[in-house]
Amino acid sequence: MKGNLLINLGSPKRLTIESVKEYLTEFLSDDLVIDFPKPIQWLLVKGLIVPLRHRKTFESYEKVWTDEGSPLIAISKKLGQRVQEETGIKTEVGMRYMEPSIKQALDNLINHGCKEIRVLPLYPQYTGSSSLTSINKVKTLKKDLNNESINYLYKESFYDDSNYIKNLSESILGKLPNNIDYLLFSYHGLPIRQDIQFKPSYSSQCKKTSELVAKKLGLSGNQWGVSFQSRLGPGWTRPFTDKVLSDLPNEGKKNLAVVSPAFYVDNLETLEEISIEGKKTFMDSGGEEFTYIDCLNDSDFGVNVISSLLEKMD
Repeated sequence: MKGNLLINLGSPKRLTIESVKEYLTEFLSDDLVIDFPKPIQWLLVKGLIVPLRHRKTFESYEKVWTDEGSPLIAISKKLGQRVQEETGIKTEVGMRYMEPSIKQALDNLINHGCKEIRVLPLYPQYTGSSSLTSINKVKTLKKDLNNESINYLYKESFYDDSNYIKNLSESILGKLPNNIDYLLFSYHGLPIRQDIQFKPSYSSQCKKTSELVAKKLGLSGNQWGVSFQSRLGPGWTRPFTDKVLSDLPNEGKKNLAVVSPAFYVDNLETLEEISIEGKKTFMDSGGEEFTYIDCLNDSDFGVNVISSLLEKMD
């Protein structure tokens, strides 16, 4: 019997200061996220980043939190349920950090009798701090579970998968205003040392996704661009999204649409950083119209892509 495991990043368990601090600490203590020696990582995480950023992060979560809790978790669960209904295969959703945990998802699949588990991190582009850490977590738990009879299959990336590009393009087209001057593809940023850690580089994967979608949409070279958001310090991938958003109106691009294809499910980085703060930056700089185009989420497009990718893993 087959089973599917969809993995996403995670969120605080509750909308409280302590829960946000707990989440940030677990997330940033991952050696593939902050890849410095442990003493330096510990100093950065517990001595600087969490103490200085947790309240601002809490306030950001306050803006997007829903009656169902974290949008990332709520939508990811809906996506998993719809994929299960579409494929007829037991599908679980696990978060790399916090809950619902990857361990609980694997336990549920194994207890259901699954002998083959298809593992799909919900990140189109491959990086160490997203796809690899998720896959490594499954492999570590696999050893702990000590069940050699189960076959695990892994999908590392799908940034140029033809069906993904088709569905992403159609999703964008359905929400793209007729009068836009520019479509900005904003991706999560990385330290440059992590960007070039694997081949092809993360930034080149992002650009490839954007090029393929722009071609599907019939956009010329001056009608779209790529930027990187969510930087934590110097030495990160450029151009920076906030800088691009402030510059575009001065370049005559006053009617803007933004999409964030690094994320499969809407989350803090899209709903707050782009849709709220990014819009403010753009409008304050002289922009006239700002459209945020949501992620594939649990839409028909989103379900189609994931179901197709899982089927191709056989």
